Amino acid sequence: MLFLNPFLLIGLASVAIPVIIHLFNRKSANSTDWGAMQFLADSMASRTRRIQLEDALLMATRCLIFGMIALALARPFSPPGSNIPYIVVLPAILLGIALLAVATALWENRRARAWLLFSAIAIFALTTVAILYESYLNLRRLGGAGEQDIALIIDCSTSMTAQPEGSAQSNFERAVDEARDIVLKSGNSSAFTIIAAGPSPVVRNTVPWTDRSKLNDILDTLAPSDGQMRGYEAIIAATRALEAGDNEAKQIIVLTDGQSIGWQTENAAGWDFLAEGLDELPNKPQLIVRQFPLPSPFRNLAVTDIKFSRDVIGVDREVQIQVT
Repeated sequence: MLFLNPFLLIGLASVAIPVIIHLFNRKSANSTDWGAMQFLADSMASRTRRIQLEDALLMATRCLIFGMIALALARPFSPPGSNIPYIVVLPAILLGIALLAVATALWENRRARAWLLFSAIAIFALTTVAILYESYLNLRRLGGAGEQDIALIIDCSTSMTAQPEGSAQSNFERAVDEARDIVLKSGNSSAFTIIAAGPSPVVRNTVPWTDRSKLNDILDTLAPSDGQMRGYEAIIAATRALEAGDNEAKQIIVLTDGQSIGWQTENAAGWDFLAEGLDELPNKPQLIVRQFPLPSPFRNLAVTDIKFSRDVIGVDREVQIQVT
């Protein structure tokens, strides 16, 4: 488990607010012996335990509120292939906060206070080690030194020839330029496979290359094709090409206008098969989709109804056809 805003974890320090208030507001009671005190000893002992329990629950609730707000602001998430899920780390952090709160409420009981504080510190230490270890694994998986194999899938379907308002280029030309920019700005150790995704995906280099000049030559020769983008086949081709790469970190970047035709979303069995294949890889590829906007008047059309003006149609008479 990692955090999108790890610096906001400093907000966990706010848990100390109710603790400090409680410690400052403690009042030392003055003992005064009086005659009937011996008859109230038993009832006072049971009442004291009840009051301590109420104080512990109230203090734990206050601290947990501050802790959950801080964790929510830090935005925890589990990256793909996470080894330490959030369902383990988050409850552990909250448990440590609760133990700290109860230790404060039972401050007069030295033995209970010591065990509770020790347990809270141990839990905080273990969760910190788990988060740092997950960060290390994630950096290694994504190529901390910029060494990764990247499959660039460029949508070559007919719709990519559309030119959005305010742009001097078509979406296909923009996709090629962005692909060239990605290749240029990536680390020198990053290797690329370029896939022209049309009616039949074409893998222009089956093994990822690091040679920028050759990659630019491939991008210069790309052209849109007639037909739709077969997204499912393109992802499979990209996965197979990445398997031939030497880098541990893998990434698939799709440059498309977001047309759903050709993605075979109804082929649930095929996508499940692809997911099972990805699960068998040492590291799942990170998938990034860059979607280009379509012109506002550009819409998909479908024929929903056809009506004829006559029930019987012949070559010797007119017939009107109404299409919706």
